[in-house]
Parts: sequence; structure tokens; C-alpha cells
Amino acid sequence: MMKKSDFLIPALHRMIDEALKKKEYRFPTEADLCREFAVSRVTVRKALSVLEEEGLLRRRQGSGSFLTGKAPDPSGNSLALLLASPFRYRSPAIVDQARRAAAEAGFSLCVYDMHSSFQTEREILLELLKRPPRGLLLESFSDIPDPNADLLARLTGEPLSVPAISLLGPIRVPETSGPAAFPALHIPSVAEDSLQGARLLAGTLAQLGHRRIAGLFSSCPRPDTCRFQSWLVAVREAGLSMDPDLFFLPGNLETGAIVNGTDSRLLAFLRKIAAGSTALVCSDDLLAAAVLQKLPVLGLHVPEDLSLASFEGSYLQHLSPVRTASLAGASCLGESSVRLLLQKIRGENPESLLLPLSLEKGNSLQAI
Repeated sequence: MMKKSDFLIPALHRMIDEALKKKEYRFPTEADLCREFAVSRVTVRKALSVLEEEGLLRRRQGSGSFLTGKAPDPSGNSLALLLASPFRYRSPAIVDQARRAAAEAGFSLCVYDMHSSFQTEREILLELLKRPPRGLLLESFSDIPDPNADLLARLTGEPLSVPAISLLGPIRVPETSGPAAFPALHIPSVAEDSLQGARLLAGTLAQLGHRRIAGLFSSCPRPDTCRFQSWLVAVREAGLSMDPDLFFLPGNLETGAIVNGTDSRLLAFLRKIAAGSTALVCSDDLLAAAVLQKLPVLGLHVPEDLSLASFEGSYLQHLSPVRTASLAGASCLGESSVRLLLQKIRGENPESLLLPLSLEKGNSLQAI
């Protein structure tokens, strides 16, 4: 024999579905539900307990019940994660953390590969417009204003109103005019605090006596461009040299060739800075590893002849006898971005989040 609360639960599921469509997150009180369904308070409380166990409601003492943003039908609880490249060394950790955080809240995660291409991004967004996800996580992979802003406006604006969070930096979506006009979009972001990290790294190297510090930064994708800009600010603030001869800014193709060991320009750059620089900062450990491979050709070693540091550590730290000093702290990017997105799904208005960085010194730094 079915209990009264068993008959009540499907009706409450329908109420939740309707409330989510209307972006209403406060649930009726126990007294309201008793009157509407002509049942006792005991029956209502049993039904609400079931909804709470299903992760559909959160009850706050003295405040009432609130929707979590999760829909009763599991097929309606899918989040979309668009990455520039799911195969970059930082991406698996982002995906794993995001998937775990989503699953804990009762959501599934679908990962899309944009191939660092605005054209591919557009094709994915067009598909998402046909089947909108409950939430969108989108990597900001370029400093160029997103040419797909029109699709983002359609996806995140009325009537779809898909909550969105950007990763690794804000998405620039300016207001436009004309026949296809749409308002400027505010999409909160989760990113590393590269300026705080750059100041920490520059200060550490300055304390060790380094005054002419060279830099190797990829010039195209985020977050590399943001790291380079932050590094220049930190170097200026520390009173260190910003001589352009100290920097090598390869593009995407050149960076790939450097990482693969097939670009001769890295060796030429290291030869140029060897005479006057005592330290080198790279935008990530992949470039730092390439430097470690090339320096012996010039008869140089880390840290005896050149201190080495990077903005981002990776598994490479554990595969080399020289553990490159690197900034760490953005390792929770995937988890943090999902948690911020869940706040938006619950109807909250979270602010952008900067993740503080710490310095893991390894054994690649030496005082002079």
C-alpha cells in the first residue's frame, strides 16, 4: 500500500520543474503545501525529506526550503565543459575535478574539444543551442574578443538563460549595435591570480640577488599572455630590468616546435642571454623542460649557471632530477569553476574568483 507522501512526491517534482523554468528558487512552505494538497504536515515533511535526500531541496532552519538547481529528471542535469584542448597537460586534472564536483551535486559533465578554434567553438555552441545544458563552463583561450558572442548571448540570455562560467580568464563580450545587437554579457570567471604569483616569484628571485631575469612566454594563448603581462608588472615593481632582449615570445607553432625539441631559436635565445642573465622564468613547465634539455649543449646547468622557474608546475617536476621552481595553487580550477557554476544554477550571483598561488621552490634556484 502506497503512503500519501508517495503520491505527493511526483506532484512536488512537477512543481520543482516549473519553478526551475521560471528561475524561482524558494519552495512553498509546509503550511502552503498542506493547504494546496489537503494533506497533513507529517505527510508534507516526509515528502520534503525525500526531496532533500534526492538533492533537489535544501532546508534552512528558520528560512524555509530552497531549490538546489538540480532537476528531478537526471537527463536535465547535464553540464557542458568546453576546453581549448582536453589533451593539454593541465586539462585532465580540470576535467577530473569538474566531473567529481558535478557528480557530488547530482550533475553529469559532457566535455567538448574546441581545438583552440573559434570555428569549432561556434559549431559546439550551435549544437548546445539545440540542446541547452543546465550550465556551461567555457575556457577563455584567447585575448581576442570572442567572435561567437552572438551565440553566447543567445545561450545565456532570455529565454534559455543557461548559467555560464569562464575558465582561465574573463570572456570579452562587448555590447554591440545594429540589427543583430545584443547587450554586454557578464560571465563570472575562475582564474589563477597571475599578478600575485608574478610578484611572489619576482620577489623571491630578487631576494636571491638576481637582477637580470630572462623570460620565455608563449605569445598567443591564455593564460600565457596574462602571465607575461603580470610578469612585466612584477619586474617593474621590483626594479628589475625589462630589457626586450631578455624575452622570447614564440607563437603557437614555434612553441610546439620548442616543446618537441625541433626549433633552433630556443638555443639561439639561450646563447644570447647566457652572458648577462642569471635566471630564466618560463610560462609553464613544458617550456622549462625544453630549456633543461638545451642548456647542456651550451655547457650550462641549472641552477649552477642559470636559475630556472615557471608559472605552472606539472608532472614533469617529478620526472627530472632538476625540479623546476614553479607557482602552484590553480590545481583546484576544475572544482572551483563547478562550484561557482552551481551557485549560478541555484539563482545566486557569484563574483569572479582569483585563485592565489604559492611557490614550490624545487631545486632549480640558487642565490648569487
